[in-house]
Amino acid sequence: MLGKERRLKPIIHITDRASKHLREVLTTRANSPNRCLRLVAAPAGAGLVLDRPRDEDKVVEIDGRPILHLHPILAPVLDGATLDYADSSDGPQLTLVK
Repeated sequence: MLGKERRLKPIIHITDRASKHLREVLTTRANSPNRCLRLVAAPAGAGLVLDRPRDEDKVVEIDGRPILHLHPILAPVLDGATLDYADSSDGPQLTLVK
């Protein structure tokens, strides 16, 4: 169960398109209920990885369901950002805009 301090307010806004994509990834690739999607820092910005929830995570929920986990050091950096899913010249991609 998530501690209240971990989900008091949305850390980032997730658009409906991004939410749908993240749910699909969780449904098709997370083969265990103990798996989560984690937004991590990457050389080109940010990336998503399948991981295990950690006690210190900041959690973004949609409709009461945890959808995205963030390390507490990364959470303040992303506070107020928007995660979207859009088509680009390289194909569909998640985009993060602060």
